[in-house]
Amino acid sequence: MDIAVFINSGLLGDYCLGFCTPEQGAEVELLAEKNPLIKGEIDRLAQYFEEQLLEKAVKPAAAVKIAVMQSVYKQKAALDNSFVPLISKAILTPELQKWVSTHNIQRPDQDFEDTYVTPLPSTEQVTNFIVAAKTGHEPEVHSDFIEYLFVIKGSCTMNVDGCESSYVSGDIITILPHLPHFAVVTSAKPMLALVQRQLCA
Repeated sequence: MDIAVFINSGLLGDYCLGFCTPEQGAEVELLAEKNPLIKGEIDRLAQYFEEQLLEKAVKPAAAVKIAVMQSVYKQKAALDNSFVPLISKAILTPELQKWVSTHNIQRPDQDFEDTYVTPLPSTEQVTNFIVAAKTGHEPEVHSDFIEYLFVIKGSCTMNVDGCESSYVSGDIITILPHLPHFAVVTSAKPMLALVQRQLCA
């Protein structure tokens, strides 16, 4: 076999781009094991194609990333009901109340200082947990996720970017990124809430 002719045939480029048939791919790999020139050309072409793809890559809009994340999470939640439904403006309170009731979410039996957190099934993009709070929490700011709180029991006031609102059992609190916020529990017993943080950056 004339190695130069084989290298210039275009087959190695097809191999690097995944356009070869399984038989052609097996032939290229066998020859690459035996011939350093072919192996070197494959490495060169692979690096070239990678550089070209990165140089001309189109970064999708943030909305696309969020839509894909939501779609994947919804599929996961549909297959495994231990996952909290994806919270959004469109969700209805009865859907969350049904999930809470089905999973018998209650205040902790044991005593705790101020807050008690129980992790729930989550993904890399969507984090879920239950929090019981006696007094509230100090001011904080989130930069990369939207936070939803579904008040299960008790009540609180939430100050978001200087605006204060009151919430009771059955309410959904939405906190967008970059907004300073803090909560003050107003009920005699600890407030119990379902928290969902959806990555958006």
